[in-house]
Amino acid sequence: MKSLKTLVIGMTTLLVLGMVALVYGIATKLKSPQVTEGKLVVPEGLKVISAGGNDAITLLTRDSAGVASLLLFDPKTGRQIGRFQIEEK
Repeated sequence: MKSLKTLVIGMTTLLVLGMVALVYGIATKLKSPQVTEGKLVVPEGLKVISAGGNDAITLLTRDSAGVASLLLFDPKTGRQIGRFQIEEK
């Protein structure tokens, strides 16, 4: 009987610790990121079609001739870090 009681206390302790870890994990994920303001300079003659971002801000653009490009920007500095031209076949 004593070993059963010890086992129940041990499992309850693990359950409580697991719940605490779960709540902590959810709370850290839900922290809102710090909102910043900045400026992105899109090269002249390009029209922004779509935007997205995660590690980099991605803009889908199209020039006056209809050529599509993906522009990548650093979200911290606003500097363009990449450009990929999209060729349709």
